Amino acid sequence: MFNWETFEPDEYSRGETPSFVDLTERSYITATGHATDHTADESFLSLARAAAAVAKTISGGPETDIPVKNFKGYVPYPVQAVWQPAGDGEDFKIWIKQPLFIDEAAFNAAIKKTDLAIFLPTRFTLNILLKALKFRQFQTGR
Repeated sequence: MFNWETFEPDEYSRGETPSFVDLTERSYITATGHATDHTADESFLSLARAAAAVAKTISGGPETDIPVKNFKGYVPYPVQAVWQPAGDGEDFKIWIKQPLFIDEAAFNAAIKKTDLAIFLPTRFTLNILLKALKFRQFQTGR
């Protein structure tokens, strides 16, 4: 089983000294939103939990009835967020890396199989939550 903690420690370092990592092609589950209470904000927590649940469903592959060509078992990646001050709070973008063999079809299948209604904050509808969650692929970067 592939474990990102073992094979990609530099990319997910929790050290005090920042480091630059050359990034290869990669895929992510993403979600964007606005928070007035940073990581305690209901909108942020709901989107982070929903994105993590979709990622966990995908990581089950055939066991969760997600069609993935050349599936290999793996430990789901951690939730990451980028914050930018904006108005009465902060805009955020949630990122959860996905292995390269995961594609948008697997993401869409996992969206249908994951009970996202349990993650709805009081000011969201299921439609808003579904529009916030995206699958993104990038070729290279730093």
